[in-house]
Amino acid sequence: MDNAPPMGTAGLSRRRFLVAAPTVALGLSLVSCSSDDSESAGTTRQEPGSTTTSAVKGSKADSTGTQWPMYGHDHSQTRTNVAEKSITAATVTKLAKTWEIPDLIGVTGTPVVVDGIAYFNDWKGQVWAVKADTGEKIWTSTIGGMIVGAPAVDGDAVYSSSGSTLFRLDRETGEQVWKVAVHDHPEAQINASPVVVDGIVLQGTASFENMVSKEDYLFRGSIGGFDTETGEQKWVFYSTEGDEKAGAGAGIWGTPAVDVERGLLFVGTGQGLEGPTPPMADSLLAIDFRTGKKKWHRQFTYPDVFSAGNPGGKDADVGASPNLWTSDGRDLVGAGDKGGTYHALDRETGEVVWETQLTPGSFFGGEIGSAAFVDGTIVASSNVGDPETNAPTNVTHVFGLDPATGEKKWTSEEFPGKIFAPVSAVPGVAFCGTDEGKMFALDTSDGKTIWSMDAPDKTACGPSIVDGRVLWGYGFIMFGGPGPGGILALEVPV
Repeated sequence: MDNAPPMGTAGLSRRRFLVAAPTVALGLSLVSCSSDDSESAGTTRQEPGSTTTSAVKGSKADSTGTQWPMYGHDHSQTRTNVAEKSITAATVTKLAKTWEIPDLIGVTGTPVVVDGIAYFNDWKGQVWAVKADTGEKIWTSTIGGMIVGAPAVDGDAVYSSSGSTLFRLDRETGEQVWKVAVHDHPEAQINASPVVVDGIVLQGTASFENMVSKEDYLFRGSIGGFDTETGEQKWVFYSTEGDEKAGAGAGIWGTPAVDVERGLLFVGTGQGLEGPTPPMADSLLAIDFRTGKKKWHRQFTYPDVFSAGNPGGKDADVGASPNLWTSDGRDLVGAGDKGGTYHALDRETGEVVWETQLTPGSFFGGEIGSAAFVDGTIVASSNVGDPETNAPTNVTHVFGLDPATGEKKWTSEEFPGKIFAPVSAVPGVAFCGTDEGKMFALDTSDGKTIWSMDAPDKTACGPSIVDGRVLWGYGFIMFGGPGPGGILALEVPV
């Protein structure tokens, strides 16, 4: 999940999870653990133990058929491995489990895969490196807290985040190279996954402050750029325009997409925590990733104030990661929001090109998990809300959208539960999962369900698909204490 949206008690929603991350994201009332009190990372090792996507550039770990180096697979956040050949609409029905690592409480961030090694985070505060083909542990590094998002691999480094701290680990050994606090608010919480581009680690921050009823909310959403070698903060951008004592909130709990050629990152923001609604709440931002200077923003919902102390707002965060693509020669950026609408904008100007209402929204959806761009189609999920009360129902769908017009090409069957997980895809097949523990695959041509299985527990993780293998995390804490969680691998038998 990436900072998932949330949920909360007493009818509140709240944000955090994932994926994501997420990395899903649900703003939940989950067990809040901070990594800031972790003195250092502990490491254990076990030896051998007309529509097209934008070009993907910039990462030293290029996204090829044998790589999935970051949350969304590539800087355009397509969440699609176009080079995958073994898993297709014809073979996906044969998927079978080949290995599993259980008892991790939760794995909500998309596992990343580089050079045959899978890296993933768990809710016990551990970063893992395992052999992708067998699940054999290479090392684990304990950074503490609860890690919601996915790691990012770039060169000889693994980047991960917990609490309000960003870490760099040695990719070979798991040893901590540096750590840096990304926000000074005591309730700050990272749910977004880090993204690496041109020597900069991009990291957004949200918070749990919305869960507390108080007179004066102070948290300001932020995204910062950090030097990959030293961890030094190069810049920070606050989404409340510098006023610490009014219009708080607008947390950034989604993972950014990056247009490397333009030098821009695109990321969404959450709702305000108190009035007045911040001008950049429930918005899509375009920011220069080298300087942190805003180019433009587009607000989708106003007013929107929602917190324990100020209930009643729409809670229409833009928490899903944006997607980048080109239609008819025009470079577009799109993102869904919890109001149930997917928005497509011109990357250069922020002009709205089209908007499509997928479902009525709620504080547990519409769109919480990020969409995928596959086979010339935007594949996006949206949880159905009650338009009268803004409360969630227990019904969800997946939609295929024309990226040039926003027209619905298809609508999946109705799935019970809610989707907090992002969609992941290969040509012909889109994968997703529900909070009721159903993992499923859809045919990208018509949205028909072509494969499904019962997961060991609820899932808010979007899988990675590399070298004929699906790596899928499961488990998360919604309310209360620890529960089951882990990661499994699925393959088509040869």
